[in-house]
This record gives sequence, C-alpha cells and structure tokens, in this order.
Amino acid sequence: MTGIMNEKYKAAPGVVYTAVCGHAYLVTPEDILEINETSAFFWQYLGTGITVKELAEKAAASYAIGDASALLADIRYFVDALLSRHMLVRYTA
Repeated sequence: MTGIMNEKYKAAPGVVYTAVCGHAYLVTPEDILEINETSAFFWQYLGTGITVKELAEKAAASYAIGDASALLADIRYFVDALLSRHMLVRYTA
C-alpha cells in the first residue's frame, strides 16, 4: 500500500461534482455516481495537488481518526472505483 502514498489525481475532463437535496453526485455525459459524505470529502481534495498520504492525514484530522493510515484502504477503494469509471486520472506535477 505504500506505493499509493505519493500518488496524485485530478478529475477527468467532463466530470462535474454536484449536490442536490443533500445527495452528492459525480456526473459525466455517460455516467452518474452518487457518493457518500466521506467520498465527497475525498473528492473535494483529490484534485488540489495533494498526495494520497496528505489526503489521509486531512481526513483523519477532520473525522478525528488517530491513525491516518487506517484510511488508506478506503481512499484506494474510492480512487480505484473512479479510475475504472474514467472519472479520475493520475497526474504528475
């Protein structure tokens, strides 16, 4: 899992985040994905240039989780799901 620590991602072209009546969605011309509150938090930061490790640290602080590494599996699952749906892309600065 240490290989993902320094990876960075951004929204794929055409992906729009929207919230409607308390529900959050990622929308493309081909797909709509409803995401939960934690996933919306992840999405908010994924495209800002922070690493997966930094995202885990932000989430741990926000959700009062003592060990940021405990979130890495959740972040990896979310990232993999978005990569497979072509909603997220890897990038290097």
